[in-house]
Amino acid sequence: MSPHPRPPLQKKAKAKPRPKVKFKDNLPAKTEPSSTDRHFFASAYYSTANRVNYKGMINLFGQPTPFTASEATNTAPGVGGGYIFRRPNSFGFSGELAFDFVRHSNGLIGNAGSFSVHGTYSDNGGSNLWSAATNLNYSFGSDFYVYLGPNFPLTFLSKSTDNMHGLIGYQAGVGYCITPSFSVEGGYRDVRMKGTLSDPSFPLQIDEAATAGFILGVKYSF
Repeated sequence: MSPHPRPPLQKKAKAKPRPKVKFKDNLPAKTEPSSTDRHFFASAYYSTANRVNYKGMINLFGQPTPFTASEATNTAPGVGGGYIFRRPNSFGFSGELAFDFVRHSNGLIGNAGSFSVHGTYSDNGGSNLWSAATNLNYSFGSDFYVYLGPNFPLTFLSKSTDNMHGLIGYQAGVGYCITPSFSVEGGYRDVRMKGTLSDPSFPLQIDEAATAGFILGVKYSF
């Protein structure tokens, strides 16, 4: 035996594992654009309305006489713009200002008392339409929606001798979002006016002038 005892063996200390450090990305998370929520939009559409139906009074040989008439016109495209708010499976709203391009008259036929009236305008400059509309909508999910609401025409006839004023009309339809920015719509619109048509020979008092038809359009939201 050795006169000097050996010191006890010491165990080597194991190196402690270094803690893993995770760095957080403080940048805001990217979100996909949505077809719902609040958007301004621009629209282009085509109106199939091709007839104006009149009813009122005509001064016929100095005697006020009831009359009805129907004026055939061409169909017309239009453009518009506005604001829409939608939520999935919920109600929303929208407002729009729209402009229909010129419609030209293709002839008028009607009845005044016991007389039949038919003919065409000698000065067929045509008519255009500015209108304002507001709608209540309901969305089924995120992409499909229906809408309904009133409209009010702002100007209708382009002739300076005519004096027409708006009446409340309506529109209703459906829409579908193809992408978050583009949607298509199809609906039915009824526009109504009243006023006077100042023909020197036959001054007309219009109690109602109504034109109605289908509307097909596309909207771009931004």
